[in-house]
Amino acid sequence: MWRVIGTLTTLVVLPLVIVVASVRSIDTLPSVIADPVPVLVNPTPATFDDEAPAVIHLAWGDPATLVAPPWTGMVTSVAGVSTLRTGSEVAVVDAVVRIAAHTEAPFHRSLKRGHKGSDVAELQTLLSSLGFVADDDVGVFGRRTEAAVRELSTVLGFERSTRVFDPAWVVWLPQEPFPVADFTLTVGTPAPFAGAVVAESPSVLLGASVERVTSEGTGEQLTSGTWVFRSDTVEMTFKAGSSLPDDVIKHLGTTFDSETTHVTGQVVRTEPLEVVVVPLSAVVTDTDGHTCVLVSSGNGFASTLITPLPSGPGTAAVTESLGSSDRVLANPFEMFGSPACV
Repeated sequence: MWRVIGTLTTLVVLPLVIVVASVRSIDTLPSVIADPVPVLVNPTPATFDDEAPAVIHLAWGDPATLVAPPWTGMVTSVAGVSTLRTGSEVAVVDAVVRIAAHTEAPFHRSLKRGHKGSDVAELQTLLSSLGFVADDDVGVFGRRTEAAVRELSTVLGFERSTRVFDPAWVVWLPQEPFPVADFTLTVGTPAPFAGAVVAESPSVLLGASVERVTSEGTGEQLTSGTWVFRSDTVEMTFKAGSSLPDDVIKHLGTTFDSETTHVTGQVVRTEPLEVVVVPLSAVVTDTDGHTCVLVSSGNGFASTLITPLPSGPGTAAVTESLGSSDRVLANPFEMFGSPACV
C-alpha cells in the first residue's frame, strides 16, 4: 500500500512542478520588435491654384493741407465743394472771392509792372489758365500782364480794380485736383492768420502689401506668380514679389479710409500650377534647414531637394524635382530616425 501511494504521489506532484516551471519560463521571454518596413508611394499629379486666406496691409500718410495766405477781414462764405482745382472758389473774405491755384510754388510777394522772375512766369501761366491774356515776355510783368491782373481783381469782387497782384487772392494747391475732406473755415469769424490750415485732404495711402495667412495664423509673403485678391469690398490682380501698381494703390486709397489698416480676403493664382502631391509624412527638413524627400534608387534611397507648397491636410504639393513615376518613401523617420538631405 505505501509503495502504491508513494508512486501516486510522485505522479501527481511531477506535473505540478512542470507547470510551474513553464509559467516562469513564459514570463521571462525577451521582447520581439519587428524591423520597420519601407512604405513607398507614387506622387500624384494635380493642378494647384494655391488658394489661401490673405490680408492687405494699408499704410496711410498724413493728410495734405491747404493754408491761409495773409488775409484780413471776416469770412463771409466757404465753398461747399469736395474737390478744388485752379480757379475754384475757396472762400469769400472781406467781400473778396479767394480762389485756388496750383502753381510750382506759392506766391510770396506782391507783383506789379516791372517785376521779373519765375513767380511772374507762374502768375502769367495762372492768368492764362483763368482765361486772361498775359502774353508779355515770359517772366516779365509788362503791360498785358498788368491788364490781366486788373481784370482778375474785378472778377474777384474788388470795389476798385487794382493793377498789383496780391498773394492773398489765392490759396495754393500742392496738387491738382485737391480732394477736400474738411474745411476748417467758419462763416462769420475773423479770417485765420497766415499759415493756418483752412482745409485738409483725406489721408493719403502711401502703400499696400499682400500677405498669405498660413495655417498657424502668421503672415507669409507671396514670392512669385500672378494672383487675384478677393474680398467683399475689393478685387484686384497683382504680381507677387513686386510693388503694387500706382493704379491699384489709388483704387485702394479711394475705396478705404485711414481707419482701415488691413483688409481680409482670399488669394488665388491666376494660372494654376502643375504639381505632384506627396504625403506630408514623406517631407524631411534636416538640421541644416534643407527640405527633401527620399526616392527609391537601386538598393537604397536618394534624397531629392524640394520646395513644398501648402496643400490639403496631410499632403504637400511639389512643383519641381519629382515625377509621378518616382517611388517616394512615405515613412523616412520611422526608417532612419533623423534622416538628412544630402
